[in-house]
Amino acid sequence: MAFGRFCDFSANIRTHATIVGVITALDAILTLLLSVVLRTDDDLGENLKELDGQQDVVMWLGIIELTFFGIYCLGVIRQQRWCLTLFLVFVYQCFVLHLFLLVGAIMMCSIGSTVIMVTILGIVTYMLLVVHQLRSSISVALDADRKPEADSGTV
Repeated sequence: MAFGRFCDFSANIRTHATIVGVITALDAILTLLLSVVLRTDDDLGENLKELDGQQDVVMWLGIIELTFFGIYCLGVIRQQRWCLTLFLVFVYQCFVLHLFLLVGAIMMCSIGSTVIMVTILGIVTYMLLVVHQLRSSISVALDADRKPEADSGTV
């Protein structure tokens, strides 16, 4: 897939891959911290009272995000395409979920929620582009490594 010049991160793909890893790690850590706050704090604020009965859901969401962070790190460090493919599927699902949340925020006429959802969609789109290009660069590198083996057997 050809990207525009402003969406081409291949020149410094490792830097962008590190940024995606930091974003994923922060998301997992903040979700787990929210789970701890929901479990320990009896006097929740007005905004957190909506999540009062959802402690287990938030905890499992944090564990799933932490698992996918580990899969992403394994894919980047060991250059495993299947790990990056699995992470791409996870991020695509996050993208669709946030798209539905954006539509819900628009329907509720909540400007603050709409701005937050648009920002999150921008971050998730950036993550999708970087991981897709990282996976493609690993594919090109693996194909380049395999060509000499195929040529040596035809002598």
